[in-house]
Amino acid sequence: MAGLSPEVEAFAAHLATLDDHDRNAHIEQAKILGLTQAGDDKVGAPPVRTLGEYLAVKMPEAPSLVKAVIPDLDEPTGQVVRGAITLTTSPGGKGKTVMSLTRILRWAIGQSMFPTYDGTFKPDGPIKTLLIENEGAPGFFQSRLQRQVDGMRLSPDELTMIHDNVLIWGDGGWSNLKLDDPENLAMVKRAVEEFEPDCVFLEPLRGLHRGEENSNTEMGNVVDDLNGIASMYNIGVLLTHHERKSGAEMGGDEMFAVRGGGVLTDLSAIVERFKSVKAGTLREVSWTKSRFGPAPAPIRMRFDPVRWCYDMVTLNDSDSQVLQILEENPAEYYKVADVAELTNETEEITRKVLNSLAKDGRVKRIKNPQRAEGRGSSGYLYQSKTAGDAAATGMEFD
Repeated sequence: MAGLSPEVEAFAAHLATLDDHDRNAHIEQAKILGLTQAGDDKVGAPPVRTLGEYLAVKMPEAPSLVKAVIPDLDEPTGQVVRGAITLTTSPGGKGKTVMSLTRILRWAIGQSMFPTYDGTFKPDGPIKTLLIENEGAPGFFQSRLQRQVDGMRLSPDELTMIHDNVLIWGDGGWSNLKLDDPENLAMVKRAVEEFEPDCVFLEPLRGLHRGEENSNTEMGNVVDDLNGIASMYNIGVLLTHHERKSGAEMGGDEMFAVRGGGVLTDLSAIVERFKSVKAGTLREVSWTKSRFGPAPAPIRMRFDPVRWCYDMVTLNDSDSQVLQILEENPAEYYKVADVAELTNETEEITRKVLNSLAKDGRVKRIKNPQRAEGRGSSGYLYQSKTAGDAAATGMEFD
């Protein structure tokens, strides 16, 4: 590294031989040693340097543990990153615990959450996660974990890996752990030091502190401590938290639908929202904040009650439903809003499905005559491919 002294280069070379945990420990020791041996005029001096000095030293980029592949983007986007918090918000009772466990178990053997799809939730390798569950009965938590592991149909080597790479705090149920208690916080730090996880998963956040949820100061203290753990030990921190009963479902901003003070979303690097779609038959995860690159496209999933986990739902499932609706009345033209209402789907997703089907020649798309007359209607209408051709209808096909 140009411009660095031989001593610093030697120290950097030594750090490169260490694992993440020992490297961080050596850096902290070096800071303490430097302060104790510096002159009095250097102790407590403000950490200020010129832009030239700052740019001369290459800072390590935050390493991603889990990534998303974004079309037309050279580098994948970090979704779980060392030294940062990933926050999952959801209305109560929507299954975010099962979703979280589904992916944590897959990550433990180095697989994506959905093994057949590497577009998102893709780890660089096996990830060790400490689960701090603070809700419900331990027996129920254990039984659903066992059901998920059984449903993964693992090889003996994979089963050994998953048993070693998932760490459980206590008995898996309510533990009365409070992160705003210095002794409890010290115990979490000790667990990270001893077991060296790549991630710590904590849920639900509301049960993990005694502070006032709507106080930015009290909530900020808890999240600052978690950010401190993420930074100090160079690990990822995963949190789940409930949303307000009104919030985004009543037309509010999705980022601020989370319960409590806005400091929670401010201090989290990634905020993902888990919600019901299609009249509760499916779940969807989308991103309202993505600090390390563009947010991935929303992902749909369906719950499997036998394996107690989520499986990915592709647009092909929506294709079939849309085609069925159009073919039931082949002579009728449908607006996007009409199809969305019949399928219990959002207009955004419905428009994407219809346009994809039209591009593939599986449905007909025509310009809406009312739109051409300036009457403010939707730009296109859609019809089953089995209907008559454009000449018979007298309409112009796109």
